[in-house]
Amino acid sequence: MGAINARIMCHAAFVPESPAAPLTIGIPTYNRRDALVRAIESIQGIVPVLVVDDGSSDGTSEAVEGFDGVRVVRHDSNLGYANAFHRLLSECRTDFLLITTDDDLVVPSQVQGLQRWLARVRPAFVSTTWVDGGGGTSRGHKSRRIEHREFIDAAKHAPGLVYHIPRARPALDLLRQFIDEQEAAAYVYPQVVLLALLLSGRGRCHWSEFAPVVEGARLETGITLPSGQPRTSFEAVMEIRRSFFRVLYQLPNSRRLRRANARKLLIQTRHHVPSDLHRELQDAYAQKILEQLPKRLWKSIRRIVVDKRRNLLKACSRRELP
Repeated sequence: MGAINARIMCHAAFVPESPAAPLTIGIPTYNRRDALVRAIESIQGIVPVLVVDDGSSDGTSEAVEGFDGVRVVRHDSNLGYANAFHRLLSECRTDFLLITTDDDLVVPSQVQGLQRWLARVRPAFVSTTWVDGGGGTSRGHKSRRIEHREFIDAAKHAPGLVYHIPRARPALDLLRQFIDEQEAAAYVYPQVVLLALLLSGRGRCHWSEFAPVVEGARLETGITLPSGQPRTSFEAVMEIRRSFFRVLYQLPNSRRLRRANARKLLIQTRHHVPSDLHRELQDAYAQKILEQLPKRLWKSIRRIVVDKRRNLLKACSRRELP
């Protein structure tokens, strides 16, 4: 763990001493008893831990129920990752929930620094820096607001995401609706759909330099579509993107989200979405361009005027005027 701390020190922002925000570490798990025990042993006593056992048959719940500060919620059957994720947020009893997995590692010093930062900023959502097994970083940004066009990249990898429970809880009903309707986007990436709901509700969503979770054993997730298709197959990827179209058009106050992501989604899914939905995305992108035209035109005119003025001043300084 000391090596991990040294490896990510350069990615952590300095935060002065301040009260720590109440935070729970949430772990969804399924038939990974040994990995889960190792993960909990590394973080026991730092903050409360909430485990959602999604119907394991290998004694996962029994193996961790005796740990101090660990609360286990068990599903009677395997309901899938999306339902386990939803249960984590609905069962959390602190202000903030940090998502991790049973095969990744939590860095205590980074968690404590993150808690102090959360107490000062009080964001609705945080996407922290992700450190892979080789020490490289991805999803790492200096602390700033997440732009609407970044919502998929900010949350598509769940470990290290932080949700403010009082702000996230009102959105859980709509997330539950999408999961029950077996929308592929909500079934495979519920954390992304929840971020979209927070952004559409004008929640303060931030990037962070802290790296509280780093890559561990890198086990296969086993997440599939409702049909059982692996999420990485071409058909599954296209269905997930089509599903994001449908979800974005059902979110309240999601006009900015749709426009910000229209061009990217059009390019990624052309020829693979229904024609009426494709036209709606084209209209959204066209509207975005039209709204930007006056600003772009004004910038062009200003640039021409500034260039003319600069040339005149140069001519005056050289006494080249007649």
